[in-house]
Amino acid sequence: MRYYKQLRGLCSLSNHDVDDIAHADREARISSGVWSHIYHHLYRKHLDRYIAYAGAGLSGFTVASAVALNLGTWSLTVNLYGPSAGVLWLYTLIAASLAPIILVYVGRKIVHYAAEHAVECREEIEKAMQTGSLSATLPEGVANVVPISPTATGA
Repeated sequence: MRYYKQLRGLCSLSNHDVDDIAHADREARISSGVWSHIYHHLYRKHLDRYIAYAGAGLSGFTVASAVALNLGTWSLTVNLYGPSAGVLWLYTLIAASLAPIILVYVGRKIVHYAAEHAVECREEIEKAMQTGSLSATLPEGVANVVPISPTATGA
């Protein structure tokens, strides 16, 4: 069953930490959607964390070095902030500040998508279990198969 395999895959997603889930599938996917691909390439091995760390560090450095340039205390800042570099540093600061916020937002969307997908899989499995047993028939040509009647089992 396709939905069973997808639900089993969701349950075995690895978080790629040192203390991982026993028998986790390190290559498991949420499904084949866009959110699954973003998760697989950005969040699966915590690349999002490294981007957030770099963004926070770069933001702090940019603010501190700009203040140092204004105060005239770091000689390094004279080389970093040339006449045309100010605009580049401004956009770098904006991008570095927004990156962690965007990563958290996208991560929450992926978790929401995965939870919805798990519910969909569970509902489809329930439907199959409820309707599948009613339409089940014995295969033709199978020897030594005796159907059990409800009266023979005491039901």
